[in-house]
Amino acid sequence: MEQNSPLMFQSPGKLLITGEYAVLFGAVSLVVPVRYTQQLTVLPGAENQLYWTTSYDDTTLLSATFRLSDFHAVSCSDSRQAAFLTKLLQNVRRLKPSFLSDGGFRARSVMGAHPLWGFGSSAQLTVNVARWAGVDPLELSFLVSNGSGADVACSMVGHPIHYSISHKQPDFSKVPFNPPFADKLLLVYTNRKQDSSSSVRNFLLRHHIMDSVLNHFTEITREVSTTTSLSTFADLLAEHEILLKSVLKQPTVQETLFEGFPGVVKSLGAWGGDFVLAVPDMNLEEATEWFLNRGYNTVLSFQETILL
Repeated sequence: MEQNSPLMFQSPGKLLITGEYAVLFGAVSLVVPVRYTQQLTVLPGAENQLYWTTSYDDTTLLSATFRLSDFHAVSCSDSRQAAFLTKLLQNVRRLKPSFLSDGGFRARSVMGAHPLWGFGSSAQLTVNVARWAGVDPLELSFLVSNGSGADVACSMVGHPIHYSISHKQPDFSKVPFNPPFADKLLLVYTNRKQDSSSSVRNFLLRHHIMDSVLNHFTEITREVSTTTSLSTFADLLAEHEILLKSVLKQPTVQETLFEGFPGVVKSLGAWGGDFVLAVPDMNLEEATEWFLNRGYNTVLSFQETILL
């Protein structure tokens, strides 16, 4: 790296529209990128160390100094975040032993979305660091995460994709997902942050999904991706929720948090937290008011949030 010549990387976040949990066993999922990006800028720094900061909205979330020899944190403001970075960087070196083997570096990661929103901030970080190192983001992801890799693949591609795991290998392709009713959908933050890693780990320990059910999830995904009918789209989301309810043996988010909502509400990603997708039976202004009146203060336009 030339002196004062920055390296810059950027990747979008994601939302898993269909196939949560089921994607772990081979079902096809629909994953779409969001406009909130995460940026990584790298500059030369003090010899034999990496000084790292992570920020959101001008607020520093992490400042840490890592030894280049083993990437252990010499000092840090948040031990949990620093531990993940240590794990990430150590596995990059496992894939590429020459990574940051000499010199010194300053890295600044800037999050575009609120860190509690669940828009795939860890996946974005993984993609950015992998690109910095010149390694495969998915290969790196599987070393540091027990997830499906769908979020990483979507962040890599920056386009709606179908994603599945076949014979323990990721398989994904771009899909022309651009529903004509995108302006009639809302994204609502549940005021809860879900730990996706723990959710996946608990699911894998307790559940298995039969092939016939996996095929049903795949069928729903393909129909959701192509339908031009808002009512069909809503019916498919409701069907997906009921099907997953039977697998998880848990009530749906509509039953637990949004009972009485005029329309359909579907969980996105791990059940019990982050965002939901709402298909209202009324205009968006009235639907937004419905959520605001019940304390859900983060209501986003689907059309303005998703990269289509």
